[in-house]
Amino acid sequence: MSRAVPGQVRSIRSLGLLFALTAVLSYAVAQLLTRHAVSSDASPLLGALIALTVGTLSFGFLAGRQMSEPAANLRRGALLFAVAGLFSTLGVIFQFVALQKGQVIVVSPIANTSPLFTLIFATVLLRGVEQLTFNVFLGAALVVAGVAVIRLG
Repeated sequence: MSRAVPGQVRSIRSLGLLFALTAVLSYAVAQLLTRHAVSSDASPLLGALIALTVGTLSFGFLAGRQMSEPAANLRRGALLFAVAGLFSTLGVIFQFVALQKGQVIVVSPIANTSPLFTLIFATVLLRGVEQLTFNVFLGAALVVAGVAVIRLG
């Protein structure tokens, strides 16, 4: 069993932070581009189709490069990913429709209350897998409070 060196842990955390910030910036730009696209003549369903197709192809490319498990071990995971994909697809479609009908400054924060719902479902479905601490609950509460302030303001 290898032990993590303190410098390696810091490097991994910094890399994780960099990926998280890149994801946040990517989502922010995507929200603005989506609002612009659906406010003209594009259908929200077309936008969802394009976004999900690009995401699926990109994920498939990255996952295919790292696939080393035997096919039998991947069946259960593939089923779970398919169900998750169905829910993600519904979420993307509804988000595109919301962006078409509402203001991005209102829709985006509401859509980003997903940490609250993730926390609720993780509490019920992932007992023993996820560690739910006070800081996790506090972070979810701050997200919801931020949405309320934006919505009321």
